[in-house]
Amino acid sequence: MDNSKTGSLPPPEDQIVEATMSPPTSQAGMSELRRLLFGEKLESLKPTTTVKAEAVSEVLAEAIAQSHAQYSKKLTQAAVPTVESAIQTSVETDINVLSEALFPIIGPATRKSVAAAIRNLTQSFNQGLEHSLSPQSFKWRWEARRTGRSFAEVVLLRTLVYQVEQVLLIHKETGLLLQQVVSEQAQSQDPDLVSAMLTAIQDFVQDSFNVQSGGSLDTLEVGEVNIWIEAGPQAVLACVIRGNAPQELRGQLQTTLEQIHRAYASPLKDFEGDQEAFGSSQTYLQDCLKAQFKTRGNGQKQRPTKLLIGLGCLTLLLGAWLGLRIKAGQQWQAYINQLEQEPGLVVIQQKRQGGKFKLSGLQDPLAQSPDALLAQTKLKPEQVTMRWEPYLSLDDAFTLKRWEAWLEPPDSVTLKLDPDQVLHLSGTAPVSWINFSQRLLAKGGEGLRDWNTEALIPQEQQQLKALQEQIEQRSILFSQGSTNIEAGQQATLQAQGEDLAEVMAIAQALDLEVGRITLAGYSDPKGDRKDNQDLSQARATTVQQALIQQGIPAPLLQTQALGENHQTTPENPQNRRVSISIELPELETQSPTPPAP
Repeated sequence: MDNSKTGSLPPPEDQIVEATMSPPTSQAGMSELRRLLFGEKLESLKPTTTVKAEAVSEVLAEAIAQSHAQYSKKLTQAAVPTVESAIQTSVETDINVLSEALFPIIGPATRKSVAAAIRNLTQSFNQGLEHSLSPQSFKWRWEARRTGRSFAEVVLLRTLVYQVEQVLLIHKETGLLLQQVVSEQAQSQDPDLVSAMLTAIQDFVQDSFNVQSGGSLDTLEVGEVNIWIEAGPQAVLACVIRGNAPQELRGQLQTTLEQIHRAYASPLKDFEGDQEAFGSSQTYLQDCLKAQFKTRGNGQKQRPTKLLIGLGCLTLLLGAWLGLRIKAGQQWQAYINQLEQEPGLVVIQQKRQGGKFKLSGLQDPLAQSPDALLAQTKLKPEQVTMRWEPYLSLDDAFTLKRWEAWLEPPDSVTLKLDPDQVLHLSGTAPVSWINFSQRLLAKGGEGLRDWNTEALIPQEQQQLKALQEQIEQRSILFSQGSTNIEAGQQATLQAQGEDLAEVMAIAQALDLEVGRITLAGYSDPKGDRKDNQDLSQARATTVQQALIQQGIPAPLLQTQALGENHQTTPENPQNRRVSISIELPELETQSPTPPAP
């Protein structure tokens, strides 16, 4: 047979064995080996990069499809970094390329979202406007105030036909929650807990009532809340519905469940607890969040009538007028309470007449002005008419002020009124004022039960005692063994005479008599005792004559010779002195009889 005509046929077996047993030693041997193994067609191809890329491109699409069918997760995970890097590189290179590619998607999606938001806002506004002035609105407002809910929430509940509040996608075999969506107006419960409870209830029904295998629970009803359940081969769709939903919704649930089974057939079949694969299923579940509200009949107007609007305006005006009237009444009552708490003001009668306030009462002259108190409120003076009659209040503060005004005490006198209405006077004052105050107090007065002046000291008595102490503290010194006054002692003798003259003048002004004035002479212990006794007498007589010359009456001056003074050292000049002592009269103030209680 001619081999040139059968180039694609395999070589004889003995040639193949020989070729494999004897490795080629040259490039010509390698070419011969490729020709024998693969034929002339492949032998003519050189192992270049271009040849390799073309060979791979022929099987790349089929290889990716086969890898996705067998290793979908691995292929996706391997491709994610490359895709992310490619997108980032594209954005950095030219952002317009990616934005132009997404424009057909972003535009419609944005318009759809905005339209849905405007639609919801319009529906909410129309419902609020429709029911704002209707007769039912007052009932609903009272219900909102009584229950603590908002008016919008009450309107929503009372006009709601039905609303799908929550949709749950549950894996049928395991009972685990795959995804859920919740309406914005509804309060979401724990989805995992709801899913577990539904699975438990369904298992309970099947076990307790001998339900055939494959059967499922369709409906649960609790008050105005219904739970519709649609079961598929791999998943269960549960909807929480408030109100009475139409049967058309059941068809919507079935359609949605079929779409989910088609889109997620493989993840549902191979589910091992990973919920991320079902994240995009919320798009299907959102379509089940339906709601329907009550609409008015054809015979009813869609907007409040003019009568209702007028009635509403009239109600607002009436409410505003009543509010202002109540507020003015509260301000007036607060003013009356303040007047009743003020001492010296007594409210006898107060009333409201013709939009104005009238008031009559008693006012102590020392009390605070009612007009000044009225200025502190928000009431207008032209709204109030007041008539006050004068009277004397028995309030302790006013009684004390009144007696202070009557007595006009000097600054050195303090007046105090105790809780038993006894007026206490303390301090120092002239005898004339003391006698005046005692006569005035004896006449009695309103708010005073008794008075006490024991702590009130005559001012003249203090002066006499001060002069007495000053005179008795001085001594007139003499020379040793002589009746001559020492140099410098003439000023002391002159001061003694002046003080004695002042005592005489005060006593004469008070019509009192000064007692005895004693001049006591002393001598030092040197020399004969009898001579010292005579010397002390002579010294006392010398001082007596000097005081008589200054105007002191002689009958009041008495001398006394005390002789030697042993109380000090012999050399002390105080041994040779003359001291003066005076007896003062007791000052007595008038003591009128206190007023009767």
